[in-house]
Amino acid sequence: MITHRPPTVKARACRTVRRALSLRHNMNIVTAMWKTSTTMAMTDMTNSVSPLLNLRILVLTLGESHHAGWWKSQFLSHTGLSFLEHVYPRSTFAAAVRSAGRAARAMHDANVGKGDVFHLFRLPREMERQVDTTLTEHSQALQTQYHPLLEDCAQLLRALEVLAGDAPARSSVGPMRLSAKPGQWAPSIAAAYWQAFRDGTQVFPYFEVEKTNL
Repeated sequence: MITHRPPTVKARACRTVRRALSLRHNMNIVTAMWKTSTTMAMTDMTNSVSPLLNLRILVLTLGESHHAGWWKSQFLSHTGLSFLEHVYPRSTFAAAVRSAGRAARAMHDANVGKGDVFHLFRLPREMERQVDTTLTEHSQALQTQYHPLLEDCAQLLRALEVLAGDAPARSSVGPMRLSAKPGQWAPSIAAAYWQAFRDGTQVFPYFEVEKTNL
């Protein structure tokens, strides 16, 4: 006859530790896979469309009233897109970006001014034209790419962090002057907004560019 002895306290403790380590290992794998897939998705997007356009979409979405509430609009949400789809069936996402962009532009203009001062929502004329053209041409593809992220603040922030790359981020409030050449604006702007959204503050990054440099 075989007698089964109950496990000792030490044995139960060992099993508990092993389960905890296994769970932690699995969570680390899941986290790594999520970060990798998000990074790959953002890399695919930035290879096909302007980084400034991707950056504009991310900041607009995070700044709307269903997230940080920097501007009172909800165009870049599932509800907002459903509404706009009836009016702009072929360019729903482009219409959402432009509509939210008007609110963001007005707020940034009020804080940093106009003239030779530029920001994410008021770029130099040629850059603005290129961004808008890309938005028009890729509207449906962008909607497919971003639709799963619109209500997920954590993934939006992660995507913003990917665009920031190695650009230094520092905490700031209000207008924030950045120094970079026009072709290198995206990482600096992304880092500034990423830090602000994490801190729960409002920041308005801008550049002063001489006309001869545009």
